[in-house]
Amino acid sequence: MNFFEKLRKLSKLQLIFLILAVGFVVYFNSLFNGFVWDDEEQILNNVAIRSFSNLPLIFKSSTFSTGGAGLSGWYYKPLMTASFMLNYSIWRLNPFGFHLFQVLLHLINAVLVFLLFSALFKPPLVSFFLALVFAVHPVNSESVVYISAVQEVLFTFFVLGGFLILLKFKTKKSLITGAFLIFLALLSKETAILAIPIILVYFLLFEKDKVFSWIFSSLAILSGYLILRVGIAKIPFAHFSIVPISEATFSERLLTIPWEITYYLRVLLFPRILATAQHTVIKNPADFSFWGLGILVLIFLSATIWTVLKLRSKLFYFFVFWFFCSLVLILNIFPLDMTVAERWLYFPLIGFLGMMGIIFAWINQSFPSLSRLFIILSLVAIVSLGLRTIVRNSNWRSGLSLYEHDIKINKTAFDLQNNYGVELFRVGRIDEAKIHFERSISLQPKWWTSFNNLGAVYERKGDFSEAEKMYQKSIENGNYYLAYEN
Repeated sequence: MNFFEKLRKLSKLQLIFLILAVGFVVYFNSLFNGFVWDDEEQILNNVAIRSFSNLPLIFKSSTFSTGGAGLSGWYYKPLMTASFMLNYSIWRLNPFGFHLFQVLLHLINAVLVFLLFSALFKPPLVSFFLALVFAVHPVNSESVVYISAVQEVLFTFFVLGGFLILLKFKTKKSLITGAFLIFLALLSKETAILAIPIILVYFLLFEKDKVFSWIFSSLAILSGYLILRVGIAKIPFAHFSIVPISEATFSERLLTIPWEITYYLRVLLFPRILATAQHTVIKNPADFSFWGLGILVLIFLSATIWTVLKLRSKLFYFFVFWFFCSLVLILNIFPLDMTVAERWLYFPLIGFLGMMGIIFAWINQSFPSLSRLFIILSLVAIVSLGLRTIVRNSNWRSGLSLYEHDIKINKTAFDLQNNYGVELFRVGRIDEAKIHFERSISLQPKWWTSFNNLGAVYERKGDFSEAEKMYQKSIENGNYYLAYEN
């Protein structure tokens, strides 16, 4: 029996074991990473996570701690903070435990993706390879190794679990259980609201008798969420942000959409260049990034429509809806905190892989002689993606290593310049830190944090007069609590 025959004869349990094993090997190096970026505010400085007695508090306020300023902001992700609370109770401030929790949760999601695809289409080997791609794809690295992005992994876990239960629900109890898991997903991240229309479309396509039950359940889910968020926590959905895409006009945000879509397609298909803090804004319709990339987007949409018409598969319609519905939410029609972010693709990737799975299954059925070639190409792709993920995991080893790498790719990000300056300051490279704080200010003169940090540089150098000016500017721009303390 050759390799290909052995692979085809593996049981579902053996395939699941392989998914877990390969995924764990790829993310093993991330277990030894430290706390990075917002981890300082969400975990290190967040006293609310240090006692389970604060559990009611995280359901009545924002999940974002700003150290001396306490819990504040427009974020409402209580289950994310509850996960930090759980990990802190076991590991205290040892980042290893936080990373282990996140990696294991991601691997469970990869298994759930496999189970979902296996339930929806054949052959199982296609579902296996798609789940492996999900497990090791570099675009997921940020969601898996960045502790403060655990909400992506967490809400996806609840959505997949809830959807799998709802797929097979025959009783009122299973409907309630599935709906409750979707509710928990919403408490992990607001993006989980996507599950409501996605599941509705599935029922409309395949199980119309469940449509009314799901609409009623959805209303209950949304009502419960709004009562908690707006009624009890009093956290609105609108927020103020100084990032370029948030300051951009509506027309500028629309002009930026082709750049965003092509960026996401590029990192999905060719994830060679990855970086955080992307703040590109297209302001001129004559810019190639609008009309040139717009042509590429039209070609992609045309190819998708052609495939829909060619396959005439309701399942393909479903995954097209999953991908594009979740993509629309991250195109800054309503402004977000960045123009693009790799972690936002964690959930849309499942829809994208579902589309690819239907196409691969059709090719396998239409041209069975190509099945071995498909397996070989899949293995090559998975190895390549896994190696790229291992490298990206190492970029996230520390704040210094992350910013030092990403700033070479993304030189115009005001927050990246500031964060790199902070890490340089901490290791005593004061003069270099000063340069990056000044660059941050020149890129975004409204941001208070960079002025505060530049003030700390002047204070370290003994120039107290200039330091006071910077602290005062920080207070004027944002009423920044650290500037008061300094």
